[in-house]
Amino acid sequence: MISVYEENADSDIKVFVIEVVSEFRKPTSLCFLRHALRIGDERVWKSALAGLAMAESGDAVDAMDHVLSSVTNETKRAWIIEAISDTNKRLKK
Repeated sequence: MISVYEENADSDIKVFVIEVVSEFRKPTSLCFLRHALRIGDERVWKSALAGLAMAESGDAVDAMDHVLSSVTNETKRAWIIEAISDTNKRLKK
């Protein structure tokens, strides 16, 4: 799946791959999702962010936080901050 993602410039395909990978909720996918979260294409990073949030783990929060430290786009920062907050709340339940 990851090679399909990397070989395509088509955002629709990238988003589809991210959604499929996210459904498995495997810890091994966090690195891939973290990388996709760094992409500038809004549809791609939003899909990656949703996948990380779906993982509902401390490692997913760490991945989001790691990307947040280098994000300058205020809209993207706000989305990541909200996802981190929401995920942390679900983890505390």
